[in-house]
Amino acid sequence: MKQGKIALPGQMWQYEAVEERVTRPDLGEYATWGLRVRTAEGNVILHDVSVERHFVEQLAGLLNDQQLEPVHLEEMVNEFMSYPEELEKALAKAQAEKI
Repeated sequence: MKQGKIALPGQMWQYEAVEERVTRPDLGEYATWGLRVRTAEGNVILHDVSVERHFVEQLAGLLNDQQLEPVHLEEMVNEFMSYPEELEKALAKAQAEKI
């Protein structure tokens, strides 16, 4: 999904949590959170990352701090979904590096 060019001072990529509504035959309608990454070329959204808003917001913050290349986004999300405790460790490490 491309939506025009944008300038991001000091960042090549900007990640943010976005709320979405999903309907599935077996679950009905529910709110879920995806990750949008804004690049100079436009926006890309990884849909239905988690129903946990806090998790996706923390992940977006870490990805912004680390400026992860969008090509690695799906792999990184799968890693943190499989091992959520690793997200907490990565956040703590990133915070310590800022000090």
